[in-house]
Amino acid sequence: MIAATLLEALREKDPATWQQIVRGPPMIPYHKYYTYDIDGSATAHKDERAYIPFDELLPEVACAWLQAVLQDAIQARGWAYQVSASFQGTHYGKIVKKNADESKTFLPDVAGDSPAEALLAAYLEAIV
Repeated sequence: MIAATLLEALREKDPATWQQIVRGPPMIPYHKYYTYDIDGSATAHKDERAYIPFDELLPEVACAWLQAVLQDAIQARGWAYQVSASFQGTHYGKIVKKNADESKTFLPDVAGDSPAEALLAAYLEAIV
């Protein structure tokens, strides 16, 4: 799972991204919920505000959700990212910032226990 200290640092440095992560992914039900009118016709209802909270997700799903939100946040800033893994199982995240003069700043690789954790650590280094 993701280190709580990294999530806390994200909450302080980028509250909007943190909020999107902890709110969790939107819930799309597998079944439609119906009510029946007096004439017997069925009406489907779906609450668009329903989300699955991050802390209720399976660990592998939580990591996937975290990584997806981070990737969107990185791209929204106009940056590039890379996630890789060594043969020994260490994961690395890397961010490349595009500067105003079109030059690029390559930040060092940051290690993590999972691809999502490595990308989160790299993102936290980048948004200093």
